Amino acid sequence: MASQNWVSELNLRASYGWQGNVAENFGPDLIAQLPASAVNNTTGEFELKIKSLPYADLRWEKTKTLNLGLDFGFAKNRFIMSVEYYHKRTEDMIIYKPLPVSYGIDNMPVNGGTMLNQGYELSLSGTLVRTKDVVWNLSLNTSRNTNSLNTDVATTSVWQDAAAGKLYKKGYAVSSFWVFPFAGLDPTNGYPLFHIPTKDEAPNAAQDPTQYMKYAGRLEPDFQAGITTSIRYKWFSLMSAFTTELGGKKLLYKMFNQPNGALPSAYSNMPKEFANRWKNPGDEKRTNIPGIPSLVYNPADNNYDAPTIQLPIALTYEYAYDMYNYSDSRVVGASFLRCNNISLSYNVPEKMLRGALRNVSLTASVSNPFVIVSKDFKGMDPEVATGGQPIPRVYSAILNVSF
Repeated sequence: MASQNWVSELNLRASYGWQGNVAENFGPDLIAQLPASAVNNTTGEFELKIKSLPYADLRWEKTKTLNLGLDFGFAKNRFIMSVEYYHKRTEDMIIYKPLPVSYGIDNMPVNGGTMLNQGYELSLSGTLVRTKDVVWNLSLNTSRNTNSLNTDVATTSVWQDAAAGKLYKKGYAVSSFWVFPFAGLDPTNGYPLFHIPTKDEAPNAAQDPTQYMKYAGRLEPDFQAGITTSIRYKWFSLMSAFTTELGGKKLLYKMFNQPNGALPSAYSNMPKEFANRWKNPGDEKRTNIPGIPSLVYNPADNNYDAPTIQLPIALTYEYAYDMYNYSDSRVVGASFLRCNNISLSYNVPEKMLRGALRNVSLTASVSNPFVIVSKDFKGMDPEVATGGQPIPRVYSAILNVSF
């Protein structure tokens, strides 16, 4: 009987569904489109461009979903909780397959595999304290999603896509990304070095950049949540809201963002850590930050060239400093706790109001007052540390008078 008094409301939700869908402008036949100019500048004749090559076996995507939900309240609904679990499986998923230039189009849609998404959503709200003068409310919502892709179709052959989390590989979650394995600094010039396999060690490197790159993790967090709390004491009210993300990985901002061999511009705002860069032989033992980019003498052509690293692909070289921007030395844990807003309000008691005044309140608030981040961010806001724009801190005061 005690449990019946404790739980005052219970509701179970369940649903299962199946649907087939195909993305817009996909089909088994050749699809053409009008170019920006319908007349060819060379021949003077009308022309069409290929949008999608014919693929007679193109099938509808099939999605199966399962949703289970539970809502319940206890202590006379003083506390309310909602839990939902979902399981979504997509088969014959349409992805873009890269094509040789000779086909006249960069890629084409094909049925490329299956994807599984599953996770939960949880929300909890309640009144922790309720007295005549004090009321404390707290609410929390959180969710977590895990996914995996099962496909044998190479979705990209470009390493920049792999570093940006746009390469979908069998057995890896969506948003997985790869980086170059950093091997320290050149003791003579201070430019970055990497562990790059040979062509024999990575025979399919031209089609799969993960053969010469290192798996770094997922860009998406493992756990994220929002927390809101409000405390009222007599005529004062204090409210605050927080968001947090735990797990996941990020690439720090590009430290070197100049063209091959160019020095940092005088108008570039270089980071504080750049002061700890390589400067003289021997510095490679104390720092992993390359020296200022400089040209390297190449005796083969009796010229000075930008430092490059050969990939295990024929005649393919990459600028070493650009590879450093996408190396494992620039990968950090992306966990943080951000306070979105804090506000304090005061409502003038009715007994103190005179005349036609019905309500007078004063509110002071600040948005984005602080953020607690991983030490890997070196004290920076995570938005700035990963190349985004900083979230400003804003102060405000509001006087509300009602007659």
